[in-house]
Amino acid sequence: MKVIALYLDKLNEHMERMLIKRCSEEIDVRFFNPTIGTKGDLKDADIFIDTTFKVTKNIIDAAPHLKLIQRTGIGVDMVDVAYANERRIPISVCRGFNSNAVAELTILDILSLYRRLTTLDSITKKGEWHTWTYRHESYEIMGKTVGVLGAGTIGCNVIKKSSSVWR
Repeated sequence: MKVIALYLDKLNEHMERMLIKRCSEEIDVRFFNPTIGTKGDLKDADIFIDTTFKVTKNIIDAAPHLKLIQRTGIGVDMVDVAYANERRIPISVCRGFNSNAVAELTILDILSLYRRLTTLDSITKKGEWHTWTYRHESYEIMGKTVGVLGAGTIGCNVIKKSSSVWR
């Protein structure tokens, strides 16, 4: 008998195909709101796969066979954790799965702030070219010191990736 995994969030066609292709034969992956995949129902689900969908007490109660809530991220703020615990339904997260992407985005944000890219982007899109206007407020990062608050997976990645740049 196959395990029925219900993906709760709306995915695009590419993501649905990828998930279907990568699931083992023991898993019947269905979609709560499918693009191309098989439509699933809460009442049949053994596993919820969740990204941003609010997994409330009512959603959990609608799935009498539910044995696991699998988050595709690291947080559980969209899941009624207390009620899942009460029902003895474990919640699994993907610890560290996006830490590289978040660290890179952090470095991008630092560069954007130092170079005033958001301000200059909107001005340039208006057809204005301010070669000298913001030059005194646009900085290089070479030789600067960066403070990282927290040395978890993301913080450590920021430190590693930026250490050669800020020397």
